[in-house]
Amino acid sequence: MPDSNLLEKLCLVGDAVAGDPSHFMIERALETMGVEWRFLSFEPPVDRIGDALAGLDALGFRGVRLRGVLQDAAAQAEDGSWKLTERAIRTGRATHLTRHDGVLQADDATGPALVEALADTLGEAGDPAGKRVVLLGAGGVARSVADVLIERGVELLAIADRSQQAGPALVLALQERAAAGARPTEVRATAWEPGWFDTPESVDWFISVADWPKNDNDRVAATLAPEMLANQLVVDLGVGSKRAPLLLKAVQRDARILDGLPVLVAETALAIEAWTGESVDREVLRDAAEEFLGL
Repeated sequence: MPDSNLLEKLCLVGDAVAGDPSHFMIERALETMGVEWRFLSFEPPVDRIGDALAGLDALGFRGVRLRGVLQDAAAQAEDGSWKLTERAIRTGRATHLTRHDGVLQADDATGPALVEALADTLGEAGDPAGKRVVLLGAGGVARSVADVLIERGVELLAIADRSQQAGPALVLALQERAAAGARPTEVRATAWEPGWFDTPESVDWFISVADWPKNDNDRVAATLAPEMLANQLVVDLGVGSKRAPLLLKAVQRDARILDGLPVLVAETALAIEAWTGESVDREVLRDAAEEFLGL
């Protein structure tokens, strides 16, 4: 790791950083690690996101944490300021940038972070290989989740999106971009209409990216609750989602649950490890996130 006295610069760039625990988490982790680097946060206007991204390379940041709409925008930037990892190319998303040999590289850690959180929470039962999974939602985060599930060899990935358009489009994109060497996975769209859900047989996991308006959460949970069975796993990637209607319904159905906080912790840790080359204590990050969010 470079000499911390050089005061390398890191930053968080997002569209809603004031309520995001990431800055607090990263500063706490760096302090615990004894890394005395500068860490800043920026919230550019939506109509200036392109300008903000273009300046990151010129300003010499060693690492950048991206949140919100910046994750899609960074992977789709066309000015050549940074390279994309193979995963970021497949998903079209980037959770962080890291400077390597003077060049920023964009990577997407959401999928690996989910795999880490599943393993930490469920042990061997958290291995995606051979699982039959329903993915609820087809937005940006869904691309990252789907990519890693295919890479890790799920047997079935059924994508449900209430628009009836985004789901089939994501299925087609996944079939085109499947990771080289990934185990064969059946990828298909499944029907989801108001008050009705077409659940495939023998589902092991439901994973929600919650890409619908929050005022629809109760209706979504009520529609899906009859489909949940004891010992299934229900994942909601929203931070603090243990109190979300979907997971509350899952508990009532004796299903196992995983909320989004462990995924955020792992995703943040992977970014810091990429920047510093040092391992990060996940408990430090979790404690900081819970303190910030009042959990």
